[in-house]
Formats: sequence, C-alpha cells, structure tokens
Amino acid sequence: MALQTPTALDSAFTAATATTSVTSGSVSPTASSLLFVVATVTDDAATIGTLTCSGTHSYAAGESWSSIQIELNGATSHRERWALFWIHTAASPGAGTVTVTSGITADRLHIRPLQITSNTGGSWPSVNLSNTVTKSGTANFISTESGDIILPSASATTSYHIWGGASWDESGAVTSTIPGTPVEMFEMAGGSAGADRQNAAIYYVTGSTATNHDFSSLATVNAANVGGAVEVIEEVMAGPAPVAVFNRWC
Repeated sequence: MALQTPTALDSAFTAATATTSVTSGSVSPTASSLLFVVATVTDDAATIGTLTCSGTHSYAAGESWSSIQIELNGATSHRERWALFWIHTAASPGAGTVTVTSGITADRLHIRPLQITSNTGGSWPSVNLSNTVTKSGTANFISTESGDIILPSASATTSYHIWGGASWDESGAVTSTIPGTPVEMFEMAGGSAGADRQNAAIYYVTGSTATNHDFSSLATVNAANVGGAVEVIEEVMAGPAPVAVFNRWC
C-alpha cells in the first residue's frame, strides 16, 4: 500500500487571455485524493500579485486551498507568476471545475488540475509543509548550480516530489533531468513571441532523497523564470474528533 502515481485530470490545459480568471473543464477527482492546480500567468504592464483558487467539487471538511507562489519581473518588464495550489477532496467529491483568479487583467493565464492518491486504507496524500520551495531567476535552473530548485531537506524514498517551472517567452520544451529519473506530466505553452508567450512544465519523481530539481531549457534572454517544488507524503486521514459515549445504568 502506498502513494499512487500522480495523474492529470483533463486532456489539456486551459488558457485564457486578457482576463482576470481562467476556469478548467469539468474534472472528477478521486475520493480523498490530493487535488493540485498548477497555474502560470504573464503580464507586461503590472505586478500580477497573489493568485487565488476555487472549485466546485466537495472538499475535505474545514479545508481551504493552500499554495506556493512566486513572481518575477523580467528584464523587459514582462512578468511571470507560477503557482501550485492543493486541497484534499471529500469522500464524494463529484465532478466540477477549478478557477484561478488574478488581481489584474492579465495578458495570459494557463491552468491544469492534477491529483495524487493513496491506496492505503485510512490514509491520504498530503504536502509536507516543512519541505516546499519556490525559486525565480533570469537564467536556467541547472543541476549543480545555485539556480537549482532545492527542497529544504531530504525526503523519504516513499514520498513523491512534484515540481514545476514557467518561463516567459520560452518557445521550446521545458526539460528537467534531476533528481532521479523525472517524469514529465505535461507542458503548458502558448502565446505570441515577445508579447504573452509562456511555457511551463510539471514533473514528478519518487524513490529519490535528493533535494535538487533543475530545468535546463528555460529562456535566458530578457527572461522571467519561476518555479517551485513540494514533497508529498502519506499520512493518516484527517477526520472528526471521536465522540465520547457514556453508559448510564438505572
């Protein structure tokens, strides 16, 4: 019994332009899974600022969306923001959509939902909140260099690492080569060169205790490169507090 391979929940990413929000197609996450939404936003006029996420599924009682986010203003005032949101689904999450909203009318917004599940009874996947990281820069995040996306601490071999990177005006594939043997889940590329073009990729790996995560093909001219990583662990499923039962003899 263990964590299961992360999977995308739709056939393609959703894009929107010149707007404040973007909504996915209808997706059906697994019961008691960890639902993620990766989002990338670019704009050439204003700070994008903190993104928010909402959804129409049923989620675990008392939970709200969490995230890691980072933004960089590139050399030509083109800004790129990357965010990874997550929340636990309820026992019957149903079908629904997710929406990511920006505080400004952004040039281009891309999102795609994904999930990770557990097949251990009474357990579910969770983000290890003490082992997350974000990174920004105008050069590649390359292995063995200070630009790596580096988790604060080594993880267990049973954990999954999920990480991503986004680049303004990147026209080619976005590639990661460490740690271990990374698996690319998908890329999200679109837009016009020198205007609102961006590309991003999401990767995962398991069985590795390494902390470094690289991207070796991000744009390096007038670039705004952003990304981050999280460790996903398996833990006992949260639930309501036990109810005390008293026997009364008459």
